[in-house]
Amino acid sequence: MFSEQVEAMTGLEPQVSVEPSKGVHLVLSRKDIGLGDEAIVLPETDDKRILFIVPWETRAIYGTTDTGSGDLNHPTASKEDVAYLLKHLNRYLSVNLTEADIISVYAGYRPLVSSRSSEHSTARLSRTHAVLQSPAGLVSIVGGKLTTYRRMAQDTVDVLNRRDGARPLHPTQHLPLLGSAGWPAAYTELQRKGTALGLDAQIIEHLGMSYGTEAKALLSMVENNAASGERLIADLPYIRAEVAYVCRQEMAMTPYDVLGRRMPIVLVDQQRGLGIIDEVVSIMAQEHNWSPLQQQSMSNDYRSLIESQIACEQAM
Repeated sequence: MFSEQVEAMTGLEPQVSVEPSKGVHLVLSRKDIGLGDEAIVLPETDDKRILFIVPWETRAIYGTTDTGSGDLNHPTASKEDVAYLLKHLNRYLSVNLTEADIISVYAGYRPLVSSRSSEHSTARLSRTHAVLQSPAGLVSIVGGKLTTYRRMAQDTVDVLNRRDGARPLHPTQHLPLLGSAGWPAAYTELQRKGTALGLDAQIIEHLGMSYGTEAKALLSMVENNAASGERLIADLPYIRAEVAYVCRQEMAMTPYDVLGRRMPIVLVDQQRGLGIIDEVVSIMAQEHNWSPLQQQSMSNDYRSLIESQIACEQAM
């Protein structure tokens, strides 16, 4: 997003222009819109775009918009963004959802690449990435998206190798993602052991899809402490053991690390995790040896952060 500013630090004119395009998504209850296990495409909007509704455990993600930029450090949805999405959802699915039915809203920016003379709308700009070499020696990667992260990294390293006369190597090209090796057999065992431990099918499916073969460590935690297999929130499949696990294995240091960055509770829970913050902090305190004063500080910091996010949304 800030590639132009970085390239300008060399004292040379940036080679391309990065146009931020804001995208907004709504998180809804699958039950409210009758969504099964398949995604739905809304084929045409008033401005000739396509919208998607994608199932995500008990929720549905719906979007997205494509509008100009605002505050890059604090992307927020406008009332117009939300109204646009609800209008097309209600039209195509013959439902009558309002803002009150929205569980959460989130927004972000796409870094779209254009030539410096381009006058196209953001909807027509490229979603691909580009690797640029500056006469000053700077190599920049611009554009792209999360789903192509590995190819973006490979293309960047290839440019560096060619520049330095080194032989291109791609050691991660066939490297399985963590938790994927031996998955079919592990999934069968996960279902068997999870059922034996009293976990319901929704929790077992969530653990498998989220952690892959690493889910066996969570089952071991439940085996040693049955209470850790309890749900954090009644209608969501996240369990208490996950809080301890992400502290031990995924370097979660704050409640927002757990609820917003390791588990998506900030997005899928109507209360944004505020209803379980004390429970989560209590579990984390055991992992990080926090004092009562530290626990209170962590809870207060999380509440302040979430309340400020909610205030921004309400002011949109």
